[in-house]
Amino acid sequence: MRFSIDTSSMRRAGAGRSRPKWRVATTARVYAHALDRSVDAAMAQFAERGFTDATLRDIADAAGVSVGLVQHHFGTKDGLRQACDEAVLQILGPQMDVIEHADTEVDRPEFAAMLYSTSPVVVQYVIRLISEGTDAGASLFDWMSVGTERFLTDAHPDLFPPGTRRAHDAAAVLMVMHLGVGVLHEQLSRRLGFRA
Repeated sequence: MRFSIDTSSMRRAGAGRSRPKWRVATTARVYAHALDRSVDAAMAQFAERGFTDATLRDIADAAGVSVGLVQHHFGTKDGLRQACDEAVLQILGPQMDVIEHADTEVDRPEFAAMLYSTSPVVVQYVIRLISEGTDAGASLFDWMSVGTERFLTDAHPDLFPPGTRRAHDAAAVLMVMHLGVGVLHEQLSRRLGFRA
C-alpha cells in the first residue's frame, strides 16, 4: 500500500508568511561570507596566475562556492577584479594614511613592512596588477604614488617642495623600489639567508 501526502495545503498554509528575521539575517551573513571568500580566492588566483590565466571555475572552487554565485553577483571576471581592486583600496587606504602621517621615512624598512604586513596575497595581487600594465594597475600605482608624494612633501618640504617634478618623480621611483621587493622577494630572501 502506498501512502501519499498532499503537500499543497501545507504550501498554501505557509504562503504569504515572511521568513523569520533571524533566518533572513543568517542568510545575508552566509551570502556575504561567500562573497568575501570569492574576492579572497580571486585575489589569490589573480596574484598567482594573472588575470588572463585565472578562471571563474578555479576561483569558485577555491572559495567553496558555485560559479553561478560568482557570476550572479560579480557578472564577469572583470567585475570580480573590480571587487578585488575595491578591497585593496579599503585595505591599503588606511595604511597609506598612517604612512603619510607617521614619523618614519618612506625609504626606511618600516614603510615596506607596513605595506607588506597587510597580507602577502594583497601585496602579490597589487604587484601582479601593476606589472600587467592594465588601466586598473596604472590607477592603483598612481594612487599609491600620490600618497607617497604627499608624504615626501610633508616630511621634507625643503628637499621635495609640493607640486614639483622632483617630488613627483621621487615618489614614483620609491613606489617602484618598494614594489620591486615584492617582485623579487624570493631572490632577496635567498640572498639574505631567509626562506621565502
